[in-house]
Amino acid sequence: MQALILADREIIGLTGLGNSNEPWMVEIDGVPIIERMLTQLDNSIVSRIILITRDNKESLIEFSKRLNLKTELVFLENKFYKESKSIYSIFLGREYLSMDDTVILNSQLVLEDNLLESILETDGECVVSVDIYKNWMTGKPVFVDGNDRVLSVGQEPQMASTLQLNSYRMVGICKFDMNFTKKYFVPVLETIIDVQGDSLEYSEPLNVIAMSNDTRIKALRVSNAVWREINNTEDINQATILFSKDKKSVADKMLGSWGGYWRYPDYLDYFYLVTPYYPPRELVEELQNNFKVLLEQYPSGMRVNAELAASAFGVSPESIIVGNGAAELIKSMMGFIKGKTGFVRPTFDEYPNRYTEIETVNYLVESEDFSYSASDLIEYFDKTTISNLVLVNPDNPSGNYIPKNDMLRMISWARDKGIKIIIDESFVDFSDEINASLIDQEILNQYPNLYVIKSISKSYGVPGLRLGVLASGDKRLISKMKVDVSIWNINSFAEFYMQICGKYRDSYIKSLDKFRKERTRFISKLQNLRYIRVIPSQANYLMVELLDGLDAEELKQRMLLEKKVFIKTLSKKIKGKKQYLRIAIRNEADNDMFIQKLAETLNAMLSSENRIEKDV
Repeated sequence: MQALILADREIIGLTGLGNSNEPWMVEIDGVPIIERMLTQLDNSIVSRIILITRDNKESLIEFSKRLNLKTELVFLENKFYKESKSIYSIFLGREYLSMDDTVILNSQLVLEDNLLESILETDGECVVSVDIYKNWMTGKPVFVDGNDRVLSVGQEPQMASTLQLNSYRMVGICKFDMNFTKKYFVPVLETIIDVQGDSLEYSEPLNVIAMSNDTRIKALRVSNAVWREINNTEDINQATILFSKDKKSVADKMLGSWGGYWRYPDYLDYFYLVTPYYPPRELVEELQNNFKVLLEQYPSGMRVNAELAASAFGVSPESIIVGNGAAELIKSMMGFIKGKTGFVRPTFDEYPNRYTEIETVNYLVESEDFSYSASDLIEYFDKTTISNLVLVNPDNPSGNYIPKNDMLRMISWARDKGIKIIIDESFVDFSDEINASLIDQEILNQYPNLYVIKSISKSYGVPGLRLGVLASGDKRLISKMKVDVSIWNINSFAEFYMQICGKYRDSYIKSLDKFRKERTRFISKLQNLRYIRVIPSQANYLMVELLDGLDAEELKQRMLLEKKVFIKTLSKKIKGKKQYLRIAIRNEADNDMFIQKLAETLNAMLSSENRIEKDV
C-alpha cells in the first residue's frame, strides 16, 4: 500500500498563515497539517508516500527530513500548478499508481487516526470517502445507491428521480487498488486530459467510470468520524477545537467567539438569549421568498427605517431611531451622555463599558435573590448627585423586574430631579405583566428625560438581523444620533423584517404566552435538582446559584466539552465566593434535554463524595 498526497494546490484562504508562506505548514494544535498527515501515514501500513509538490518542493523535502520518517518518500514537482488542477497532479504520479494499491489524500486534510485506518482497511476496487454535506466542505457531490455503490460524482445521474439515491459530499481521501488504476482510472484520466485538458479535478475520471457501470466504486461513509479540510482561518479554528488536547483552551475559544454558534449545529445554546417560539414559519418563509431581491438591493436610509420602526411601535418617526442591534444604539447614546451616571450592579456591562466619563455611582444589589424595587433605587440615588441613571428591566443577569407603574413613578422622580433615565427593556415582553413596554408616545411626550432601548434580537428571535430601537421624547438627541450612526446602518433583510412584522403581531403575543408557561415549567423542573438554587426571573433566562462548593467554570467546561451545551458563568460579573450561572430558556424539548445533561454533569462533579442527585 502506498499514499499519494496532493501538496501542490494553492489554498488562497491560507496564504501567509503558515511558516515560510506554505499553507501545509499551518498548525493545528501546534502541529503543521502536513506533519500530522505524514506521521499518521508513517505509522500505518503504507510503505511509500508520494508527494505532488509545486515550487515548494525543496522546502517540503527539507521539512520532511526533520521528521525522521521510516517510510520511503517520493517528490514529484508540478511545474504547471497555477494553470492545472488536481487531474494533472494525479497524472504526474500515474506510473506509481500502477505499482501498488494507493490511498490519495488532499494535503489540507486533518483527520483522526481511525478515519485513515478505516479507509486503508476497507475492501474494494475503488473506495471514495463521503460525508453528509456541511457548509465548510468543498468536495464534489457524490450520489450513492442503497448498496453503497457510487453512481456519479459531481453531477446527478440520469434517471435519478426513479432511483433511491443518497447525496453526500466527497471527502479528500480515496483508495484505488492497482488493478482498478491500470484498467480504468489511468486510461480514462489520460483520455480526459487529451480531450478536455488539465483544468479539471480528479473526480472527473471517477464520474465517467461510475456512470459507465463497468465497475463498482464504493462509498465509505465517514459521518461519525472527526475530520476537517483546511481552507481558511475559520477551518483552522474549528480544527483546533476538534483536535486540541487542551480542553480549557477549546472551551475558551468556542465561547470567545461571542456568537456564531450556528457553526456547532449539534450543540445546545443556553448562553445567548432569544425567544424560543418566534418568529413563526410564515414570517421566515416570507423572508426566504424575498431573499434574492433583498440580497441584491441596497437598504433604505435612516428616514425610511425610522418610519417603519415608528409604525411597528406606534410612535412618531422623530421619536425613534433604528440601530444595527441595540449595541450600536448603546454606543451612540452613551457617547452623548455627560455627567455623573448611576448604574445598578450587577447588570448588562455594555452600558458602563461604553460610558467614557470617570464618575459613576453604583447601586450594589446585595439581596439574596438579587431583587430590588423602584423605591430602593429612588431612596439610594436621591441621596446622590447624578445626571443620568441607567436601568435594565428586567435586569440582566438576575431577571429582577420592576412593574410598569413603579417604573413610571421612578421616571417621574428622575424628571423632577433633572435626571436623564435610560431604560433598557429588551426583556420586558417576557414578563408576566402584559403591555409593560414604555415605548408609548404619550409616555415619551410626558417624560422627555426618558430614553427607552429595546433589542429586537432578544424579544423577537431574530438576532442574525441585528436590530434594535431607541425611543424618546427628546427629539433633539434622537436627531443627533441619527447623524451619528452610519447612513445604512441596517441591511435590507432587517428593513424588510420591520416592514412585514406587523402582520404577525398576533403570533408574537401567542408566543409570549407560550413562553411564560414554559418558563414556569422549566423553573419547577430545575428546582428539583439538588445543589443549585434558582433565582426568580421575569426574563427569558434564569440566574442559578451553585451550592456546596461546586465550581461554575468547571461546570461550564464540562457542559461544553462533555454535553455539547453552551452556558454562561457569572464569575467575572459577580465577585466573591458564591458561584452563579445564567441559563437561557428555550423550548420544552430543549429544556428537558438541558436538565438531563445538567443533572448528569452535577452528578459527575459530585460523584467523588458519593452524593446522589434527586430525580429530575
